[in-house]
Amino acid sequence: MLKTEYLITIDKKNNVAIDMYSFNNLLMSNPNIKINKNAITYFSQKYKYTIQYNNINNTSYICYHITIECTIEDFSFNNANLQLYQNLLRDIRFILFKCSTDIEILWDDISFNCSQKAYPLIYKIENLMRKLLTKFMLINVGSKWEKENIPSKISKSKNKEKDINLGNGLLYQLDFIELSTFLFDTYSLNNNLNELKKKVEKKEDIPFSLMNDFIARSNWERYFSKIVLVENEHLKKKWNELYILRCKIAHNNMFTISDYKNVESIVADLKPILEKALDKLDSIKIADDVKESVSESFARTTNEQVGSLILAYNKLDKEIHNFFINVLPENKISDTRMPLLSSKLLYQLLKNGLIDDTVYNKLKLITYKRNKIVHQDSHIPDNEIYQMLNLINEYTSYFQKKNLEFNEKEIDDNEIK
Repeated sequence: MLKTEYLITIDKKNNVAIDMYSFNNLLMSNPNIKINKNAITYFSQKYKYTIQYNNINNTSYICYHITIECTIEDFSFNNANLQLYQNLLRDIRFILFKCSTDIEILWDDISFNCSQKAYPLIYKIENLMRKLLTKFMLINVGSKWEKENIPSKISKSKNKEKDINLGNGLLYQLDFIELSTFLFDTYSLNNNLNELKKKVEKKEDIPFSLMNDFIARSNWERYFSKIVLVENEHLKKKWNELYILRCKIAHNNMFTISDYKNVESIVADLKPILEKALDKLDSIKIADDVKESVSESFARTTNEQVGSLILAYNKLDKEIHNFFINVLPENKISDTRMPLLSSKLLYQLLKNGLIDDTVYNKLKLITYKRNKIVHQDSHIPDNEIYQMLNLINEYTSYFQKKNLEFNEKEIDDNEIK
């Protein structure tokens, strides 16, 4: 079942669609649309249709809340029923924009399904990039690469964060778009211009290697251009395009079938490039002790269930942090968002009698399993992921109820005062 909801605001002064009867007639100005009570017919296909009418107080404006539902069992882009449903929505929007510029999309299941399908693709390619960059830099630059080979604007922004988790390398802490910064922003290995100036003044011979250190170059130019025969501008352009699409999902913006196909196309372009680079890195002969230091424990996903699990976990994390802030305001710190379900936070809840041993142990288990999926290069069976999802959803509901009870109590206490 797919559902789409629109909220349309109309000025009655324009004398167009001023009641539900005339609003429906407006939609039926398209000869392919017929409306009969709670059904809308489009090219002989029926859809469930509901409409609500409201006056906006003290204004000449009215608003309509319409819902159109389509029964589709298989969300496939080649599904003829889905394509017809999309065409109906397109025609409805075309009509509505003629009489209103204020149309809000309250819900769009097509967007939801496209986002759900696109997320694992983006998640996997992002972490493939992290894996490539981390492994390459550690192997080719050495254990001090984070200090010596970080573009300055990344280094400055990250080094001021005192609570960096030492279990994760710096690349793992970078945002999606900062990975592009890491690759393509230029910097010099030697910024001591006075040293160069003194040598010039003394007319000393300056070795090429020293001069080379003063030249601002990107990590791509220094390390990758000879290994991956792809123009850096092409890779940068595709990564930035993917970032824009990723932001649409992260910010709950409209995400169309066209957006999904763009994600699919970009990932299909980038994936073999990154995998080829990784294959070449694995052929490099290095000492075993260096190999052991290579960090390959980045978040990975192999199917949509893993992507759904990460999203569900983050939702649970948010509810628990809200609960913590609500019930223990005296423990509120400058950064109330402690690391994901941290042991410190859970212990505080247990110590204060706000959760019992059973809840505490279940949450610790959830965190352990999540970290195993995100930080270990191991396959998690689908049935285990499914069980984890159920457990996460159970405790998300548990803490949602707790937060609701707290908020209701706060309202009651304020009314008594």
